[in-house]
Amino acid sequence: MNALNFLFIIAGIIYGVFVDGTFWKIYLALVAGYTVVMIAYRNQKDNTKRRNILISSWSESNDPTSYVCNELIMDKTVAYVKKINEEQKDVRVTINHVFGHALAWGIFK
Repeated sequence: MNALNFLFIIAGIIYGVFVDGTFWKIYLALVAGYTVVMIAYRNQKDNTKRRNILISSWSESNDPTSYVCNELIMDKTVAYVKKINEEQKDVRVTINHVFGHALAWGIFK
């Protein structure tokens, strides 16, 4: 049971106890139906954003559902990271920081 279902059940019980004694029975039946439908149709493997992040953030994939494995030329990125590290001394920036920023920006867009 996920947190949303738990919240529905608790809210229905609280409403039923303090406001309307018959409503919580109907509400609980609706929440139970929703829970059954979500469990029946939920498939964790179809989470495409998570799968794409997993594919792009680790080594070359052997998963047949992945789409593309790219080799990137990183000369300009390495030069950019070196320039940033020379300009500021308090925080050391790495290639992982650049990729993390690019990944977050891509998910945002």
